[in-house]
Amino acid sequence: MPSALITGANRGLGFEFVRQYLVDGWQVYAACRDPASASELRRLIETSDGKLRMLAMDVTDPASVDAAELGGMLKAPARPVSVEAMNRAIRKRGGRR
Repeated sequence: MPSALITGANRGLGFEFVRQYLVDGWQVYAACRDPASASELRRLIETSDGKLRMLAMDVTDPASVDAAELGGMLKAPARPVSVEAMNRAIRKRGGRR
């Protein structure tokens, strides 16, 4: 089964990537900075039949990325990540997008 790692998966394009890969039967690793606030993603996990796993990851923080990998989420034997969709918001000065 192919697998996808999607960052910024809790909303917008990232969330839609997660939904579409699940529809196609992929194993999906959904990364976001704050899983506790990702309510839609958590609801999707409940209906994913085990094909969706969420992990905390801030792609701007190398320690956060290392912690996600060391947690074993991305190193499952015989399940290499087939696709990585690095999706994130770009903020301008003043916190506006």
